[in-house]
Amino acid sequence: MSRPDTEDRARGTGRRPGASASGKEPASGPGRSGAAPGPRPWDGTAQAVGPVVRDRDSAEFFDGTRRGVFLLRHSRTGEYLDPTTVPALSEETGLTSVAASGTGRIVTWATVHGGGDGRAPVRTVVGIVELDEGPWWWSRIVGVDPDEDLSDLRVEVDFVASGPDPRHEAVPVFRPAATA
Repeated sequence: MSRPDTEDRARGTGRRPGASASGKEPASGPGRSGAAPGPRPWDGTAQAVGPVVRDRDSAEFFDGTRRGVFLLRHSRTGEYLDPTTVPALSEETGLTSVAASGTGRIVTWATVHGGGDGRAPVRTVVGIVELDEGPWWWSRIVGVDPDEDLSDLRVEVDFVASGPDPRHEAVPVFRPAATA
């Protein structure tokens, strides 16, 4: 059932989150094609989530986002996992952090309507991106028309500050991939 404040534009593929990855190594690069390292400053626009502050378990991931690097967990079995799968990296878990390519495709999305109380209406697109490495990632989608069909749109990661305070971490967002 859809929430009344969203326009559901779901386009499922039948593949479940966390399904086995293709086994390919991630493409080289910082996870953001040709962009300067580090996050874009907070622009005051609606965020899919509020300001984010790191904790002990998320520190390594956010160290990466501040450098413009999208980190995933890589297991001995060859699967790529999102950073929350197992908080601690160690020999016992068999997990390491690796830089992801930062590219993928939109699996599903919705438009969240905000504003009110005298503020101008804001439409924020959020969605699930299937990363080229396999994991699915929930994120804000920027630089798209909320009225367009975004099914299978190729996207690349960008990083934006999650709030105006320097303690607010850079978070991944996705935008349409640059064409080659």
